[in-house]
Amino acid sequence: MNDKIDLLDNINWNFDFKNEYLYDRAQPINCRKYFSYPATFIPEIPYTLIEILSEPGECILDPFGGIGTTFFQAVIQDREAYSIDNNLVASEINRSMAFIFNSFYELDKVQEKILKFCADYKENNDYTKDISGEQIQLREWYAEETYNQIAYLISKYNVTREKLGEIEYHIFKICLADILTTASSQNGGWAYIADNVKPKKDKLKEKKAIERFNFCVKRIVEDFLKYREVLQKKGGNLYLKSIQDNHILNQNFVQMEVSDLKGKVDLVVTSPPYPKMIDYVKSQRLVYYLLDKEFKQNLEEEIGARYKRTKRDTLDQYLAAMKECNSKLANIIKDGGYLCYILPDYPVESDDTKDSRRQIIEKVVEDCKQKGFHEEKEIHRYIPGTKRSNNMKWASLKNEKIWIFKRVKHEI
Repeated sequence: MNDKIDLLDNINWNFDFKNEYLYDRAQPINCRKYFSYPATFIPEIPYTLIEILSEPGECILDPFGGIGTTFFQAVIQDREAYSIDNNLVASEINRSMAFIFNSFYELDKVQEKILKFCADYKENNDYTKDISGEQIQLREWYAEETYNQIAYLISKYNVTREKLGEIEYHIFKICLADILTTASSQNGGWAYIADNVKPKKDKLKEKKAIERFNFCVKRIVEDFLKYREVLQKKGGNLYLKSIQDNHILNQNFVQMEVSDLKGKVDLVVTSPPYPKMIDYVKSQRLVYYLLDKEFKQNLEEEIGARYKRTKRDTLDQYLAAMKECNSKLANIIKDGGYLCYILPDYPVESDDTKDSRRQIIEKVVEDCKQKGFHEEKEIHRYIPGTKRSNNMKWASLKNEKIWIFKRVKHEI
C-alpha cells in the first residue's frame, strides 16, 4: 500500500489542467459530454483511483452509479464493472451508452442511417398531434416551433427500434434525451426543472432542436469510434463481459439483495448523494416524460434529496441509509479490497450541531471504520470552475474529500 499511497500523493486531485493523453491509451470517458446529469464527478477521479488501486481483471462497483462515470472508467481499463442506481433515467442512459461499445456495429453507417431517418421534417406539418401519454407534459417547456421539432423527433424515436434497429435506438435515445434540456426555454438549470418551474411565456425562445440532435449524434459516434478502437487494440474483453452480462442494474443498492456479489468486489469507487443537495430524480423529469414513465417510486427511494431539506428527519434517514450501504459493502468487498467515497467537505457551519450535514458525513465515515474498513488516506480537493449562480447554502459547495478505506475484516 505504501507504493500506492506515494502514487496517490503525487496526483493533482483538482485536475485543474488540460489533460494530454496518448492516442493508444484508453482516455477517461466524460459521460456528462453526452447527457446532462447533475453533480456527476469528473471522470479523472474514478479513472485514477481504479488505475492505482486495482489490477486488470478485477471487479469494480459503483453502488450509486448514475450515468456510468465509474463504470466506463473501469471497463476501458479492462476491469469487470458493475453500476447500480435506483434512478430509471440514469440506468437507461448508462445502458444505452454501454450498448454503443458493441463492436459488431459499424457506427459510421449507423450515424448515416439516423441522420437520413430524421431528414424529412417539414415546418408546415403539425407533429404535436401524435404525442400522447406522459410525453404531452413536455409541451410547456419549449417555444412553439421548437416543440414541433421535439415532437417530430419523438415520433421518430417511438419507431426507431422497429424501423432502424437496436443500436440506432440507443443512440437516438441518448441524443434526444440530452437535447430535451438544452432546447428547453427554461435556462435556469436542473433545479428549476426539478422544481417544475416552467418557462414564462415571455421567456420562450426558439431553438434549433433538430440541428442540436444531429450534432449530438455525430459527436457521440465520433467519440465512441475512438474509444472502441483503443479497446480493441489493447485486446481487453472484460468491457464486453460487463456490458453483455447486464452489470448495469436499475435497483436501490441500499434495499437490494447483494449476496451474488459477496466477496467478489475488489474496489468500490462512488460518490453517494450528498445530503440535501441534489434532486437527481426530479431533475430528469423531462426524460421521464419522454420515456412515458412516472418517477414517484424512484423519488420515494432517493436518499438525501434536496426537496427534503426542510424536513426534520431528512439527515437521520440519510445516515440510516448510508449505514446500511456500509454494511452491504462490508460484506461484498474482498479482504484487502478498497472503498473510495467521494463526499462533501462542508465548512464548519454556524449551526454546527450534532445534526449538521458536516456531522452526518463524519458519522458515515466513522461507521465505515466500525464495519471493518481501515482509513488509508483522506484527500482534500476543491471543485475548480464550479458555477454558483446563486447564494443558496445547499448549492454553494466548494470542496470535496476522497476517503480511501481498506477492507481488513471479512464479515461484520
